[in-house]
Amino acid sequence: MPSVSIIIPFYNGASFLRDCLDSVLAQTMTDWEAILVNDGSKDESQSIAESYVSKDPRFKLLVFEKNKGLSAARNGGLSKATGEFIAFLDSDDWWKNDFLERHIAEINGYDMVRSGYRRMNGKAEIRRKKPLHRWQFTTAWSGLFRRSSISGMHFEEGMYYEDVLWTVCFVTSGKKMKIIPYIGYNYRVNDAAITSTVHNEDLKKLYSKLLSYWPHPMAIYTTIKMWLYTTL
Repeated sequence: MPSVSIIIPFYNGASFLRDCLDSVLAQTMTDWEAILVNDGSKDESQSIAESYVSKDPRFKLLVFEKNKGLSAARNGGLSKATGEFIAFLDSDDWWKNDFLERHIAEINGYDMVRSGYRRMNGKAEIRRKKPLHRWQFTTAWSGLFRRSSISGMHFEEGMYYEDVLWTVCFVTSGKKMKIIPYIGYNYRVNDAAITSTVHNEDLKKLYSKLLSYWPHPMAIYTTIKMWLYTTL
């Protein structure tokens, strides 16, 4: 059983997928499996993924014939994960080569370790963010989760901004979390990404969902505002 299962969904991600997977191969901590989830891609992503699977057995491939969305892809990856810990990596992003090592070193006694990230335009840094407190966690990436602590948790399918709902559920569930002063996740600004455009109706749906889990409207407003600042 590997220490870490890395969940990497992709959809028509041929332009950046190699950068992402090369950053996984470059990790100084080598006891991992990477579950690549092809969410119905129509470009060369499938052949790129297959090339990594063929050269390194730590890469596994799950294929959806039709596009189901990021939530379904992540849920599919989680269903195949066997590691003690879970990390999420989006296919247009990449890690610093000691990302896993730094998080594994800090997770003893915790359910999740969280770190900062760099907001990137190509290879040029736009901004770096260090997490200050637990309520800044509005994305599933840039951290490491103990798999047993998220057992039974699923990303809600059929909605945008699923990270916010999922992380709020985690943060409000009484889990033990640790913040480390490290920045090793590179978040690529991608005009084609869902978060590049905000849709009011989808934000209303998100607010309604959050309210059903967490009946504190002002706290929800603050969380959504923090997420918008973090990801846009």
